Amino acid sequence: MLFTIKRTFNIAVSLLICLFPNTNTYGQSFEEYRQMTNRQFENRRQTVRKDYEALKEKVNKEFSDILGREWKPSGERSIRSNPLEAIPSLPPQDAPDEVAKPVQKQCDAVQIAKNSANPVPPTEIAENPEGTQTRIQSMFYGSNISVRFDIKDRASIKRTDPSDIVELWNRFSTTEYSNLLADFYSIRQRFELCDWASLKLSQKVSEMVYGNMDSNESVVLQSFLLTQCGLMSCMIHDGNDRLHLLVAADKTLVGYPGYNIDGYDMFQVDREEISSGTVPQKSFSSTVPLRMSISCSGKFDENRYKTDKGATVNRNDIDFYADYPSFFDEGRPVTAFWHVGQVQLSSDARETLYPYLKGIIDDMSEVEAVQTLLLYFYKVFPYKEDEKVWGKERYFFPEETLYYEFCDCEDRAILFTRLVRDLLGLKTALIYMPGHLAAAVRFSGNVEGDAVTSGGNRYVICDPTYINANVGQAMPGWNEKQIEVVVL
Repeated sequence: MLFTIKRTFNIAVSLLICLFPNTNTYGQSFEEYRQMTNRQFENRRQTVRKDYEALKEKVNKEFSDILGREWKPSGERSIRSNPLEAIPSLPPQDAPDEVAKPVQKQCDAVQIAKNSANPVPPTEIAENPEGTQTRIQSMFYGSNISVRFDIKDRASIKRTDPSDIVELWNRFSTTEYSNLLADFYSIRQRFELCDWASLKLSQKVSEMVYGNMDSNESVVLQSFLLTQCGLMSCMIHDGNDRLHLLVAADKTLVGYPGYNIDGYDMFQVDREEISSGTVPQKSFSSTVPLRMSISCSGKFDENRYKTDKGATVNRNDIDFYADYPSFFDEGRPVTAFWHVGQVQLSSDARETLYPYLKGIIDDMSEVEAVQTLLLYFYKVFPYKEDEKVWGKERYFFPEETLYYEFCDCEDRAILFTRLVRDLLGLKTALIYMPGHLAAAVRFSGNVEGDAVTSGGNRYVICDPTYINANVGQAMPGWNEKQIEVVVL
């Protein structure tokens, strides 16, 4: 805000100089006018600073009051899984030359929950000119970052009683940490970080300050940084003098221990096994759960790599995607595919892969172009089940499928629909049947073949795992299975 005020003032002064170089303003010389406006700006700056400090003190007093009360038992600890991941995958099959009679199905599309509210910092985060200018540096997903902090000012605690935690929290609210917080917020904006990336950044910054991200001081600092940016977090005390970070999320996180605190699902970030614990009496107001659905990775520094699929990707993005948890809308496991399918390819991938593909399909009809894209998957993407490669099920973001050597049915279907939407501008859907995910395309005209009608729109099956199948050919037996339609 201060930067915006100053910039606006400078622009206004420049315009006055250009338009009225020798003109008095109400009897004032321009120099007198400039001095007057400078004084007004300085008065405004001081007012904003006082308001900021007052609001910051008020909000952090609320946070410290919550932390200072006797903590309550955490309640039942549960680890959620996505039941779809336990269903054995259908292996790829070769399509027969003889095409079976087309099957038409009708199915309502799966409803997708909207993102939770935008996080808004409960206090305006501004630099403090009285704070330290000493910088410490590190790497964050291949990107250089630095924060202003003097290690000699590092606060610590010997115990983890509520009073000790409050004292540490209040230390983080002082001048010694003010520019570290401002830099944390600035890095979030610079790289356009999503909420989960902001969580990872809080871990990195706490590691820069305390040498690791798991110490009690580090955990409190992580919670402090997140709450100051409007993201809901707190801590759980495990009874062995250890604190663990909890964050609220607007989706169900797979594989993360969860607790219900004050009506919010809070997930234990480090996933360590603990038998029981205590937590603050209530969640922090003025904060919101992490929004898990994303459209891109952010803007990390470049680490370009040319894949054998014809695209250049940023390995820093790939590293970030590997750290992203699997998640789904509460009670609707199939929504995991929608959230992954919404993520866009990076500009690097689009600029290297798309011209090549467009050069092939530009003069083709919609059906010919889609058939050619299917052929691209049949020929270029080796199939292997995730359990054999990763030891567990993983739903790839589209760029990961271009990067890794092997992929399975949902990875192919998700990337295929991304290409059809981007290159042809056609609407697509994902068709889930137990153990298999296929794709479907809404063509402009009538196209024969196996199809699903949903919401009054007809989607023709196009399955990149049904080897050498034509547009409109679904795997055998699909008409006998219960399906779910995910419209992208």
